[in-house]
Amino acid sequence: ALGVVGALILSAAQGSLTWATFRDSLLGGTRLYCMIALILAGAAFLTLSMGYIGLPRHLAEWIGSLGLTQWQLLLNGEPPWSTNNAYGPLHTVLGYLLPLNLLAPKLLIVGSMLVSNYLLVQELLKSRDLDDILLVYLLCIPANILVVGMGVIYGLNDGLVAALIVFAVLSKRKGFSFFTGLLIALAGLLKFYPILTLPFFGLNKGLLDWKIIFSGAITFLIGFLISIIIWGTGPITPILFNTGRDPTLLSILLALKTTFGDHG
Repeated sequence: ALGVVGALILSAAQGSLTWATFRDSLLGGTRLYCMIALILAGAAFLTLSMGYIGLPRHLAEWIGSLGLTQWQLLLNGEPPWSTNNAYGPLHTVLGYLLPLNLLAPKLLIVGSMLVSNYLLVQELLKSRDLDDILLVYLLCIPANILVVGMGVIYGLNDGLVAALIVFAVLSKRKGFSFFTGLLIALAGLLKFYPILTLPFFGLNKGLLDWKIIFSGAITFLIGFLISIIIWGTGPITPILFNTGRDPTLLSILLALKTTFGDHG
């Protein structure tokens, strides 16, 4: 209050105090304090939401049980696919980050997802001039407990797959054909299925961009062959395992099965 009174006195002494400036200052101050109030309310809601859904408890249980079976097998020098490892060789390689910190692979996954989404929004802002959505994005994605929570608890590598695909989209938009194929191949080495999108990324006005196709296919084949040389037939196991695997929590197939039944 003293600061406001002092500012009014100084403005009057300098002759800059008019009804227009007073009104603009009042509206600006109101907007500022409303933004601060919304941030505080959002923080309080976030705290209550985390407690309500049990995120801290689930996270503690997850860390306590590690949930790092395949990665621990890798670090122990045992075959990473000796259990129900449904992931590709690049996911297994992420296990080498564990000595740095137990959360290091997760931080890489969630961080890559957030960075890729931010760059995607930046590209949209440049092409569509939608500055107003940037704040909305920052509130809805990095500050969204569902996004971060799902990435930490369930998004073992789907977040990184999504990030690589977004990077590939941005790379193709910039005209970097080689890197586009390379990024799709890396995503394929994480969970295999993204490699099926390679022909679609190669399409360019009805024609195929062979640089994308060749760079993606060659990178994927080289990576897969190296993994076979290192681990034998282990990397083939997830392909066979996934053919008979039931849909998991975040699978669209599970949503369809729940909605329409087995024969819907």
